[in-house]
Amino acid sequence: MNWSRIAVAIGALAIIGAALAACPGEGEAPSCGNCPGCCENGVCQPGTSPFACGTGGLLCQTCNTGQSCSGGRCGAGCNGCINGTSSQCESGTSNTACGQNGQACTLCPNGTVCVNGACSSPTCTCPAGCCQGNQCMPGTANNACGTGGAGCANCTIVSGGTCTTARKCASQTSCSTGCWDGKTCQPGHMANACGLGGAACVDCAATKQQCENPGKCKGCPNCTTGCCNGNTCAPGNTDAACGSAGGACDSCSAKGMKCDASTKKCVPLCPNCATGCCWGSSCVAGIGDTACGTGGQKCVDCATKSQKCDGATRACGAGCPNCITGCCEGSKCQPGSTDFACGKNGGPCANCQVAGKTCDQVQKVCN
Repeated sequence: MNWSRIAVAIGALAIIGAALAACPGEGEAPSCGNCPGCCENGVCQPGTSPFACGTGGLLCQTCNTGQSCSGGRCGAGCNGCINGTSSQCESGTSNTACGQNGQACTLCPNGTVCVNGACSSPTCTCPAGCCQGNQCMPGTANNACGTGGAGCANCTIVSGGTCTTARKCASQTSCSTGCWDGKTCQPGHMANACGLGGAACVDCAATKQQCENPGKCKGCPNCTTGCCNGNTCAPGNTDAACGSAGGACDSCSAKGMKCDASTKKCVPLCPNCATGCCWGSSCVAGIGDTACGTGGQKCVDCATKSQKCDGATRACGAGCPNCITGCCEGSKCQPGSTDFACGKNGGPCANCQVAGKTCDQVQKVCN
């Protein structure tokens, strides 16, 4: 019997057994000690985060996007937002934790409020106080301070901030020409910091609006697919109001064009009509007094405006409309065959008598 070989085999089996004992089997707890949560890379985690969810010292799991961790198990999606500090699912309706569909919670800037899980400009009529969402507040509280219908400011986020009798945060009383962003005075004319008189800055850009004088947001909040017609969000696919991404609506019809419903941009009425104009659905030369224009746009009737179509520019100008056989004297079409008013093709009449000449009644030129 070869005892040396038997000893080597026994030693190998001992090494394998030790290795297997060191590795936790399926369902066994990893080496995190007495861990009430879950184990991640040898470190015990609370097990309450959707990014490290688990219990009983088992390996941590990463929940699917939008899911929340409850009782150490990935469960139904979070309709609100995930708090980045606690990793818990919040309602997503507060200014300090705003969001939806399981995304990270957002802290709304001063002057904006959380509406339907998104920070937006206030929408209330409140001349004496301030707006907190759609609600008019007195504007005298430290956490809801303001006046003139601006968004309420939370003075408490500023060190030692209190709301004064003037309904301004104490730290912003010296900000008279711009707006207060919670820490410093801003000029008040920027889209992301709009306001005046030391009121809380409003982020107009957050709701697809612009900051216009006097320091107020103007436009259409959250108008992402259509265009802004005044303060109304229009679909953006009509000739009268064409556009997208919340920009100002363009009147294609006023330009003699039409709105392309797919691109929401003004395009020529008649394609492939670069030098003429569109008469109904037909491309014409664009040099007639009743059909004047270029670029495939709608033809203009210069005659109705007592004007004439300039053949070079294809635009209406001064002259005598439809004066084809005679000449134009002021705005009146003359026969063009007299010595004092000689000419043709609607051109200016010439006074042949000044030069001591006469008008050729056939050629309609001075000879």
